[in-house]
Amino acid sequence: MGEPLVTVLLTSYNQGRWLRESIESVMVQTMPEWELILLDNGSTDDSPAIIEAYRKHPRVVVIRHERNSTLTVICNEAIRRARGRYFSLLHSDDYYLPQKLEHQLAAFESLPVEYGVVYSTGYRLMPDGALHLVPCGTHRGDILRALLTEPQFFLPIAPLVRMECLRTYPFNEAIFWEGEGIYGKIAMRYPFHPLPEPLVVMRDHENNMGKEIASNLGRNVMMYEALFSHPDFPQELKSLRGQALGGTYRIGGWEMVRRERNYAKGGAWLRKAVENHPALAKDLRVRLGLILSRLPRPVADCANLALNLVVDAPAPPVAAPPTPVEGISPKRGAHLVRGSQVSGGRS
Repeated sequence: MGEPLVTVLLTSYNQGRWLRESIESVMVQTMPEWELILLDNGSTDDSPAIIEAYRKHPRVVVIRHERNSTLTVICNEAIRRARGRYFSLLHSDDYYLPQKLEHQLAAFESLPVEYGVVYSTGYRLMPDGALHLVPCGTHRGDILRALLTEPQFFLPIAPLVRMECLRTYPFNEAIFWEGEGIYGKIAMRYPFHPLPEPLVVMRDHENNMGKEIASNLGRNVMMYEALFSHPDFPQELKSLRGQALGGTYRIGGWEMVRRERNYAKGGAWLRKAVENHPALAKDLRVRLGLILSRLPRPVADCANLALNLVVDAPAPPVAAPPTPVEGISPKRGAHLVRGSQVSGGRS
């Protein structure tokens, strides 16, 4: 077996109920020249047993940590062991669609060699089984400005990255998880290319790291502070610091008010958003959140419920893509793929 073209790094922590499906989505890729690094970060559920079943697979590398560790540190360790020319990230509660690697590699083959990332849109799978198409950027080339100023640019597992980019700009080990921040660093030097088709599915559930509102805001602030102070960061974009930080406080404040109903903290963050980026004083969500934060709690709770009807309503569900369903035998390498199309969710 030759050197792999793509290294997929699958990170796992206590998500055994979805882990096999996530692994299978790599096994069924239509582009076969991959290696899969299964990185378990101290799981205490059945994840280690599921992962161990793949240890002897010829294209799988298993890395297990007995204790939960800083994710950026152990991801950098895994990347140093990677053999692929390209890198793709996956989390154990999410999965790829079968042609992700093939289509993104084909795009790379048509691009100049200086391009570092091919990205695409994807779906969010809701707890009720409904799939929603996630908004995605469409910028090509130098996209750093857009990454700093436009929300929901792409799902973090959607890009395929030239491995050289991660050797140049590894994960920031001062932060537990850098998330989308890694792409901001890469965009300082490398052009990006968009694909219009959805190629990944991210699962929405009660234990998403994205639901850790306060922790995520703290990590994002640290990420932006490090990015704007990086020696490679372009001087002409440093004026966007306030806008980027303001957007982070806006998202965190709105979620704290709407989801956690912590009106005091959410209001403080929304005021911080305006301090960093005064134009946000006219933003509808900032204004609504600040109003909620000043109301008596019973009134604020009632108003919050009413907002569900007019704000943050989800887009209509879309037809489900093919989804890997059955367990793959590590010994045989066989797989099964569900191909039925069901409106509004998975059959």
